Amino acid sequence: MDFIILKHGYNIFEIIYLVLFERDRFDFSTMFLHHVCNLMLVYSAYSINMFKLAGPIMAVHDVTDIFVSLMKVVYELCSFFYQIISYITMLISFIYYRIIVLPFFILKQLYDRYEETN
Repeated sequence: MDFIILKHGYNIFEIIYLVLFERDRFDFSTMFLHHVCNLMLVYSAYSINMFKLAGPIMAVHDVTDIFVSLMKVVYELCSFFYQIISYITMLISFIYYRIIVLPFFILKQLYDRYEETN
């Protein structure tokens, strides 16, 4: 439950930061919509007590966000070689966590637990 509350606070911070400091971004409307939708998903998971389902899903998405943020830093500070390395690392983590781990491990286990109870 604490993870969902922490995630909710982080999403609120991201919206405020986006509105106050990043209004001139070319993808402002897309990012604003992304953060609002994410905020609504986290709030609805909290309000209907879906901690066991929402927690692992949010954790998997947060792991890949680490590599996306790292790629952004490397893009601004490092040479082209390191940019390519960070992009490949981000791509591998995205494919592994969101396309393999999420459906085949986490969602499968949650579905199996649901089947056992019914």
